[in-house]
Amino acid sequence: MKALVLGALVMAALLAGATGASAESPQDAANDISAQVMSPFCPGVTLGECPSQEAVDLRNRIATWAGRGDSRATIMNRLVAQYGPQVRAAPPKSGTGLAAWAAPAVAVLAGASVLLWLLVRWSRARASGAGEPEITEITGEDRARLDAELASWRAGREGADT
Repeated sequence: MKALVLGALVMAALLAGATGASAESPQDAANDISAQVMSPFCPGVTLGECPSQEAVDLRNRIATWAGRGDSRATIMNRLVAQYGPQVRAAPPKSGTGLAAWAAPAVAVLAGASVLLWLLVRWSRARASGAGEPEITEITGEDRARLDAELASWRAGREGADT
């Protein structure tokens, strides 16, 4: 019984936290949008970082729109319509912009696949003994020839040292 009550209290706390976290102030929404938009006034800088008066004015307009209850998508669409698609700090997650989001994931998956293939190949080669020298028995005839060659080599070295 205590576990049931404790579980209900934990669920209630989680739900209260989730609804509290989703209730965002208009100013927080405006600041977040400003961080996701490239400044049309300061090249290479987000709107939130641009110090120009035009950027301040645009940030105030975004805050006004957010205060009116306009959604993030509505505000973003308004900015794209006014300043063009290059105003987005990140490409959209749909259409051709999806390729920019998918490319890194595809590259990581391809790299992981190649690595897995190599590991399997190497482990199979190691298990089968491939690449290791084959040990063979030396015959008496080969031993005699090797001893003669070594003796000849040593004699040549001794003559060269003197």
